[in-house]
Amino acid sequence: MKTLLPALLMLAAGAAAAEPTLEELLRQELDRPSAELGVSTAARLAQSGSAAPGVTHVVTRQDIQRLGLRSLADILQLFPGVYLSEDGLFTQVGVRGLGRPGDLNSRVLFLLDGLRLNENIYDAGQIDQDFLVEVSQIERVEFTPGSGSALYGNNAFLGVLNVITQRANQARGLRVRATLGEQLNRTASASWAQRLESGNEWGLAFSRWWGQRLPLTVPDPDPLKRSSAARELNWDRAERFNLYGLYRGLMLRVGTVDRVHGLPTPLNPSDDDGELGQGLDRTRIHYGHASWEGDLGAGWQLQLAGAKQLLVYRNDEPFVSASGRRGVFLYETRGRWDLLEARAAGPLGERHELMLGAEVQRDRQQRIRYFIAGQEDEGVDRRSRRIGLFVQDSWTLAPRQHLLLGLRHDAVRGQGSRLSPRLAYSAADEQGRQFKLSLGNAFRAPNRSEILTNEFQDIPVPPPERIRSLEAAWDAPLSPRWRYRLVAYVGRIRNLIDAGPEASFYSASEPVRSKGLEAQLDGRWGQGGSAQLWLALQRSRYASGSELSNSPHGLAGWRAWHPLGAGWRLALHGSAVQRRQAEAYSLPGHALLHAHLQWEHPQGGEVFLGLRNLAGRRYWDAPGVSGGPPSEHEGRVVWLGFDWRFGP
Repeated sequence: MKTLLPALLMLAAGAAAAEPTLEELLRQELDRPSAELGVSTAARLAQSGSAAPGVTHVVTRQDIQRLGLRSLADILQLFPGVYLSEDGLFTQVGVRGLGRPGDLNSRVLFLLDGLRLNENIYDAGQIDQDFLVEVSQIERVEFTPGSGSALYGNNAFLGVLNVITQRANQARGLRVRATLGEQLNRTASASWAQRLESGNEWGLAFSRWWGQRLPLTVPDPDPLKRSSAARELNWDRAERFNLYGLYRGLMLRVGTVDRVHGLPTPLNPSDDDGELGQGLDRTRIHYGHASWEGDLGAGWQLQLAGAKQLLVYRNDEPFVSASGRRGVFLYETRGRWDLLEARAAGPLGERHELMLGAEVQRDRQQRIRYFIAGQEDEGVDRRSRRIGLFVQDSWTLAPRQHLLLGLRHDAVRGQGSRLSPRLAYSAADEQGRQFKLSLGNAFRAPNRSEILTNEFQDIPVPPPERIRSLEAAWDAPLSPRWRYRLVAYVGRIRNLIDAGPEASFYSASEPVRSKGLEAQLDGRWGQGGSAQLWLALQRSRYASGSELSNSPHGLAGWRAWHPLGAGWRLALHGSAVQRRQAEAYSLPGHALLHAHLQWEHPQGGEVFLGLRNLAGRRYWDAPGVSGGPPSEHEGRVVWLGFDWRFGP
């Protein structure tokens, strides 16, 4: 790992073979890495990778199937500079050295088919089994790291992640999928999609995941929590339903997610030999999305989109009082919000591509409640509204040279307004070499939970977080079948929102300086083999010189697959994290390797065997959202399954 970066810097770029058209690239599996793959997240419009103003990493449907990825969290670990912390209840994302415990992924903007998903209490982004769609319904995932507020506004602080779902031409017919794993972990899903001769289409999907006697991920010296009774009370299940239709350019999508995690809870924490009760942790989401695209003439396109979403989170904690009375502590958040978007894009003369856009988010309900079941509810209800206006000019300076200028104005009720500018330059040549340089700004406003926490104690609410970043990227062929990419970045963060003593209030930290270097090697070889290797070196420090919590200096990731013949294919992927400090704990570094053996039927079915943590490595993650000690993970996980498609 330590020799990868010097080796890459010494290699000379070779000549690239002629690339197929963009349409052909979107329709077939490539036999060589390409810089021309279509992306849509970096500039909020469909374009080739070489013309995009920033680096965008892509995980495709083929990657998901062949690596045996089971959740959006699994997909995220394939992106350079990304690392995860899992505590059994929530999985948090760290990007480029910033992965503060308890931030609930509020510094990454999550999109589903281009529409914002972050909820309106914590600005949280779900990436586990409570994500809106099952991974088998995903066509590709795009991740654009860096400052993205010039286009997307709030929460696009460390990057923007866009999940694009499959359409009827990719998921037509009936598809059935099932897996069975250790600890009785099981999944079952079914979907149906159809495209009519008129061009209209529709589809639906249902999935269920459930497990029992899951390994306890939070270490605790209390033997009560390690008992067989505790394992019987530790279970998890999730259900999803999605329905979509396309009629004359109007796309409609509705869905629901319901995840419930059973937790062993001591009824009297002060009694070491006491009784355990059944605690519950539940996330329920309902959503409806609509979008339409039309032609305005003269090369201009109009896009309209809207969404209605509801997210309810609830934690039930049973207890026994000193008098012997039984009860349940309830903590609940309930968020309802509407979102409207409008964008118009088209040419302005021969060299300019202009985009104008507006967004309005109306937070109809932001409720937080904490009470004992049966007693008076003392919940707090708030409302809010956010308006964003943005403009973007993509200027063609010369063939294969582009300059992008962007500016966005955001106004949040009760929190003032802010401007987010952006400047980006990209150049490419006929040999497939690319250079990109971007300067951007991003912000994250205090979320409703942070605001209320401070207001209840008459403490001023901290100002919005701000980051200014500069990024340079070089991407070039190493040979006709191999490419490499180098990315260097620096950033300055102001007003990073930190929890105060015992997390009792929030305040703005001293300035933070961040810098890093990422190297990626991507290649193909004969008979359908493929490999990718990346290394990220990063450093984030406060102005005083101290390190940020949960900020590893080195990360690495790898993936490869190769056909074995007769329809069989073997895939390996993994990741490595260097030692890091998380609050008061020093977490040792670790490396994980996963394997996936797959047999593909010529008519579209497959049978597979998956092994996670192949070496059975024991490792620790940073403390979870509720604090406490680091989360412990150990042992390998094995599962067997099939995925079969019926119909044309």
